[in-house]
Amino acid sequence: MQPNRLVAVDSNILFSLAEEKDEAVEVWQLLCERLRPVMLVVPPTVLGELGDKSLAENTPLARLARKVLRGLRARWNFQPVELRPAQEELSKQVARRILERELMPADERNDALIVAESAVLECTLLVSEDSHLDGIDRAALKSLLAKFRLSAPAIATPRALIRRFSR
Repeated sequence: MQPNRLVAVDSNILFSLAEEKDEAVEVWQLLCERLRPVMLVVPPTVLGELGDKSLAENTPLARLARKVLRGLRARWNFQPVELRPAQEELSKQVARRILERELMPADERNDALIVAESAVLECTLLVSEDSHLDGIDRAALKSLLAKFRLSAPAIATPRALIRRFSR
């Protein structure tokens, strides 16, 4: 039996899915149909972002975050994951190095953590709408992660994945 492919998602994908944006819905369907077996995972930092936003006053973003949290498992079959303490520490070290090497802007600490957590979890793919994630220097990321004995997940936008699957 083939092991599940792990696919991580950024919070922006989950917000777009909850808003029923066409690209997000289409890529979610493609991942579920074409990557079998697949496990769609929500890294800890993404879950934390959702939780923080859901606790805000009754704003549209807070309501949307609560909708995402309610539908994660039941509606979209996403698996929130936690890291063991050693994995959490490794993720923090990797994220620091990503920022030190300026592979992404210094103010994108959470996104550096999401990339690091995805690598620690051995995800094959990270789906995000953030241009700085999609535009990361893949060779430099691969080299950096290799020093920690980690593999770099492929990072792609929904649009890029839809184009790729449509071929």
